[in-house]
Formats: sequence, C-alpha cells, structure tokens
Amino acid sequence: MNNNQLSLLDLTREEDFLKTVPNNIFTKVYQTGLAGQGLLHTGHLAGEYNEHSFQQHSIVVHLKPEHNSLRRLGDLVKVENINVGDMAIIPTKVKHWQKIETEITESIILTIEPQVISGIAYETNNSDRVELLPTFAKPDPLIQYLALNLKANLDSTNYDRLYAESLFNLLSMHLLRYYTTRKCLPKEKNYCDGLPPYKLKQATDYIRDNIDRPIKLNDIATLLNISQFYFCHLFKKSTGIAPYKYVIQQRVEKAKNLIEQSKLPLAEISYECGFTSQSQMTQHFRKYMGVTPKVYRHK
Repeated sequence: MNNNQLSLLDLTREEDFLKTVPNNIFTKVYQTGLAGQGLLHTGHLAGEYNEHSFQQHSIVVHLKPEHNSLRRLGDLVKVENINVGDMAIIPTKVKHWQKIETEITESIILTIEPQVISGIAYETNNSDRVELLPTFAKPDPLIQYLALNLKANLDSTNYDRLYAESLFNLLSMHLLRYYTTRKCLPKEKNYCDGLPPYKLKQATDYIRDNIDRPIKLNDIATLLNISQFYFCHLFKKSTGIAPYKYVIQQRVEKAKNLIEQSKLPLAEISYECGFTSQSQMTQHFRKYMGVTPKVYRHK
C-alpha cells in the first residue's frame, strides 16, 4: 500500500489511533488546550501494527524497553533494540509500520500539526519548506524530558497551560534545529540585544496587569506584533529567564506582598495571583521563597 492509498489518521481522535495498534491495553488522548499540539499516553501487547500515516507529526517517546522490534518508516526498515527514553519521529504523511516482540510496550506520543512547525520555520529562516526527517528510535534526553514533564503537567490537578506552551515551543525549535532537511537556526532580525525596551515594557506591563488571570504566550506575542517563538526567544535574551518563569516569579512576588500586607485567606490570595489553586501557589512559593505561604505568614 503506498502513501496515496493510506488515509491520514487524526491523532487527536482516540478511535483513529486505535486503528493502528494491536492488542491495545490503554490509550489516553489528553486535551492540552493548545492549538495544533497534543499528547497521547498508550500501552499495548506485542503484535503487528496496521500500516498507517498521520495528519500530525508524531514524536514517540518509549517508556519501556523493546527488543528486536521491526519498524518501517517510508521505504526504510530497521530492527530496533529500544531503551527507556528513546524517541522516534514519524512525520506527517509518512507511512509507518511496526512489529513488536516485547510482551508489553508503553509510550508517550507528542503530536504537532505541520503548520506549527512550518510557521516557526518561516519565522526563523524565511522559509516554510522544511520537512521533519523520519527518525528511528534513538536517545534524545531533551525530548524525553519534555515528554515526561508535559505528561506530568497534564496529569496534575493544577494543569499549567503556560508551562505547556513553553515546553511545546522548546520542542518545536529543537526539532527544527536537529531533525529537519534544513537545519533552522534562529535569525536575530533587528533584535540583536533582545526586545526593544518599549516592547519589553509592553510585555511586562501586560503580565503585571493580567497576573490574576490565565496568561497565554500568544496573547503577549500578538500585542507586540511578533510571533510566539520570537517573543519567547527575545524575552529570555532581554531578561535572562523564560516568560513562563517570569510570570511565576511575578505571581509569587504578588502573593508574598499580599501575605505581608493583608489578612486574606491563602486560598483567596492564590486566585488573586493567578494560580489555579492554593496547592499550586504553595508549590511555586516554596520553590522561590524556601518556605510555604503558611510558614511565611507565621514568620
């Protein structure tokens, strides 16, 4: 069966993914709330995949070892002995097939719509004509780290969309830098020293004025009339920290001031500062201040 005969399966639909896997044990498709960026967690018994192609780019991070698995990507075939953390890349429209001998397999699958990658490629190199390379299982510690942290964030009762945006942004740039037909390195345009001072002030003012609400990277980038990728890249160059960390620092700082200057309950303070819950505030407050909000108030 050639590529033209394969229907493109949508990885955001569990029923589509299940058409590909043999002896499924479990599959969970997470709702990230991010346009064109998703995550699946799946496990199944040994068997032979149905040949398929996906609408999205998929990055498979293996959570269990596999021995003597056979994988076909396009017209290339390879026997793989997979270690925990190894990742493989299945670009959109590339036919994929596997035969797995190991009794139980488990993996995280990160999905990215092609237009997300091409959009960042255009921003960085003025060309959207880049293609992800089909990649057989190999170690990539950064992608493993991103996958595990994205899943942990999604599993948390305090899902942090801003953090997820930051991780997916880093993933996209890493893929463009190391796994494309043309290696895309960011061009600095006219911002050699980061954001111009007035744009940096616009960004920090927006964060301060909206600290009690959900903040999206794309909203700030749109305000500055630049792409989300360039906003993240240039903000960090200007301040030394990523936008996500800056937002968290500002929320903790506001929480500290409210604890010192008011008698508001800690739960109310957490919402005044834009945290999704008191437990999320406690987690970040302890990280930056060394003590919990409750202990800080008593002191």
